[in-house]
Amino acid sequence: MSVASARNLLRMITPPSKVANALDWRKHTGGAILSLDIHKDSIGLAVAAHPTIQENATVLNSIPLQRRGKVSEEDKEYLADIIKTKKVCGVVISWPLQEGTAKMGHAAGRVFHTLEDLVNEEQSESSAEIVSLLRLKPLCLWDSEHAENNEPEDNWGRSPAYCRTSSKREYRASEEQYNQDENVVAMDVLEDFRHAFWPDAVASKPPAPAAARAGGGVSGATKEQQQEQGPKVAMA
Repeated sequence: MSVASARNLLRMITPPSKVANALDWRKHTGGAILSLDIHKDSIGLAVAAHPTIQENATVLNSIPLQRRGKVSEEDKEYLADIIKTKKVCGVVISWPLQEGTAKMGHAAGRVFHTLEDLVNEEQSESSAEIVSLLRLKPLCLWDSEHAENNEPEDNWGRSPAYCRTSSKREYRASEEQYNQDENVVAMDVLEDFRHAFWPDAVASKPPAPAAARAGGGVSGATKEQQQEQGPKVAMA
């Protein structure tokens, strides 16, 4: 990945409060925030207006990932179309931290790698459009699981976690470390973010239909169904 794409990404990332402030400013003009949850084989998408509008978040068609976390040109165009038609004013990206230590592991690195591909202007015109669309829109990383460091380091950086022995008879790194974020979905990330910044508005909002929470309907189509549907289009 190019140094330019890494710099682009670092320049775009802001504190979560800036995303919340952007939605507060745009709530009466149809502004919305977009949530991304990046897994090893797909990117989940959900979009929602300000909680005071009393509208449930919407799950959108997911984006399948190619080898090494790459995003196809067609799907980059699809994402750019969502940003335009949904009037996205901020982006919340699921940031999977390791349970018990709250440190960045394999899953977090995978998220950053895919994000770099999305904003790699040098190799993709659609990436350049995404960067242009998000240039004045805040983007933040959000840990919806609220991982905590149960054994913090002392003043010399020493932590009991590094010398702790496990009582497990079998350890599967592929499940407990590399794929720790597989149960995280964009809808839950978005709802957790909205609850953190607008708890009163979210508490008074009616619950979302079961189909929406489960990703049902057209927006929750399986990968096989999406392939049969042909190119994705973000409807306004």
